[in-house]
Amino acid sequence: IVVAKDNQVHHHLSAQFEERTVSKEYRAIVWGELEQDRGVIKTHMRVHPKHREKMMVCDAGGNAREAVTSYEVVERFRGFTHVRLLPKTGRTHQLRVHMRHLGHPLVADVLYGGRDVMTASFLAGRETGGYSGQAAAAQLDLNRTAEADRLITRQALHAHRLEFRHPVTRAPLVVVAELPADMHRTLEQLRLHLSGTADSAARGR
Repeated sequence: IVVAKDNQVHHHLSAQFEERTVSKEYRAIVWGELEQDRGVIKTHMRVHPKHREKMMVCDAGGNAREAVTSYEVVERFRGFTHVRLLPKTGRTHQLRVHMRHLGHPLVADVLYGGRDVMTASFLAGRETGGYSGQAAAAQLDLNRTAEADRLITRQALHAHRLEFRHPVTRAPLVVVAELPADMHRTLEQLRLHLSGTADSAARGR
């Protein structure tokens, strides 16, 4: 979040966002293994007609607005991916909707199909073959999960880096927020139990 201390600063900052000269980078952990290491998602979006708290991908026209996101794979796991997301537009829920559109919803994003919690025991079970496929996520239940077992209980999305120009000096500014503890815990457990990819695991058997 960028906060302006006076109207002049607010004007300069707003102009940078409107002109799309601000560079934003997010990190996410998603279900499944992305087919490509990098790509661009370009769609139109609007409010869901039946569920007003949700957004959805749609055809152009009417109230639809263009939404563009670039992505790069940071780290691959068996059944999960750590991904870098670079939004070119700033639509509501854009990153969550775009990853859902690719078939890879964010971990613990209950609104868009990622369930509402990720646990260490679930990942350990995946390692031993106890659970398979995204449908197995139905076994994750926040109300029945022990507190100590929970890795993350909100969508696995983090605003990691923001780059813009100082509103007075015009010098480039870069602000970085390191990954929070819950995403660190989740990645550590993924590395422990599900390092590598499904293809590499199959070759090792």
